[in-house]
Amino acid sequence: SYKCNSPGRRYQLFCDARLCPRLVFGGYSPKIYDSTWWNMKKEYLDIILEGAVIVGDNHYLEASKKNKKIKIYAPSANLQLTPQGNDSNAVILTNEQKKTNHLIRIVRSRIENPFAIIKNKFKALTEPWKEAPENLDSLVFFAFGILAFQNKKQVF
Repeated sequence: SYKCNSPGRRYQLFCDARLCPRLVFGGYSPKIYDSTWWNMKKEYLDIILEGAVIVGDNHYLEASKKNKKIKIYAPSANLQLTPQGNDSNAVILTNEQKKTNHLIRIVRSRIENPFAIIKNKFKALTEPWKEAPENLDSLVFFAFGILAFQNKKQVF
């Protein structure tokens, strides 16, 4: 994983507004983009997430355009003009789109909190994993299960 600078795995985490984990998928290769993962799971996600509202990063932009049963908010693409100003793919965002992108990024920044929490609770998640990938998956699912349990206790 380029982001980890070591072997890595990716996970899809769906939380409620209180950041209580509701669904966790993975692990899988960090080379699979979110939009590719979504397309592979689309039929299943349409069933289990019907009526849900999701806030995602730019990788969810494609899924947001194709999905009718799930409302997906993703930032508008913000392609930069070349110094010559002749990029045919360039998009200039309106002020409203820039404001919407800013609000989406604020909400999105919160989704990283559950990952930070489980890394603080489980030191093994802060270092490159040295065992079988399936064992890492088990630890990640276990950690999010504990987080969900703790979150539920605080709500009631």
